[in-house]
Amino acid sequence: YYVNTAMGDALRQDHPFTIKFYFDWQMEVMAPAFFQLFNSLTNDEILPFALAHNHTNSASAVWEYLQNHPVHSVHHRKAMNSVDALGVGALANDFDWDQCSTLIDVGGSTGSFLANILRSHARLRGVLFDVASSVDEAEASWAHKYPELVGRVSFARG
Repeated sequence: YYVNTAMGDALRQDHPFTIKFYFDWQMEVMAPAFFQLFNSLTNDEILPFALAHNHTNSASAVWEYLQNHPVHSVHHRKAMNSVDALGVGALANDFDWDQCSTLIDVGGSTGSFLANILRSHARLRGVLFDVASSVDEAEASWAHKYPELVGRVSFARG
């Protein structure tokens, strides 16, 4: 007999605070790197992610990998958005946003975190900064996802 608990509900894709995409990303892309951790501990020239994915050994290996693997790039954006959803409510309420005029979300994916903060604080403006593919997706979707916020956000690529 199987029953889904409230905690397990968050693994469903249709849950408003789903963490399904985070776990998908971890299993598809990051787990193979975790299995290479021992090798990196015995040889400081080995980066686990690069070794696991037969990629150039560089600090930017993850970002280069995502640029060359569009499907995993989409999964990564969804994973980051689902992680954002878990804590954004507390941060929106617990931080004193009145002391700020602009929130710059560096590595903000498609901007779900930024949108939730801006929704809670009407005088705050935002800047979404991420890789071009994430910001392109954000710009294309904000007009219909967050129409009330479009005039308060700018997008930057880097």
